[in-house]
Amino acid sequence: MALFGRGLPKLKVSSQLKEILSAADRVRQDRAASAIDRWNLGSANDFSADLVNGLFSFQFDDHEVVADVQVIGSYSVVSKSWKWGWAQSIVPEEHRQLSAAVPQWAVANGFPQLSEEAVATDEDTGDLLAGLAFSLGNGEVVYRAPNDSAHVYLSLSGLRRSN
Repeated sequence: MALFGRGLPKLKVSSQLKEILSAADRVRQDRAASAIDRWNLGSANDFSADLVNGLFSFQFDDHEVVADVQVIGSYSVVSKSWKWGWAQSIVPEEHRQLSAAVPQWAVANGFPQLSEEAVATDEDTGDLLAGLAFSLGNGEVVYRAPNDSAHVYLSLSGLRRSN
């Protein structure tokens, strides 16, 4: 049995918060569908992220589509915990501003537990938390970079053809 975020507060998702997270997820889905269709992102040959410079690129046979990146947060599969991008010092400050809007929103809307740096939660809720932060900004797509131990969530905006 995996332990949830050892020593971290367990995120309690009330019915009101669940509704808000679901609405934010619909925003994420709608924006993503539009961007994916417009830029044909599903047919990209490869992609890469440059978090130092805040860029994400999709490579195609004859061109590249680039986007500006904001780091929303990460979900640890190992510790079953979510950590906001604003609390991750390895991310340059200018690329974590979107996630930095969440604590103020959370307190103003009666969800102070979302202003914690990190919380114990499940993976599905991690996906929804990424959607919440995304919905507060002007992003076009949330990209979830998975690996065996963690998922990093990126908000991509300003999609444009670079060549």
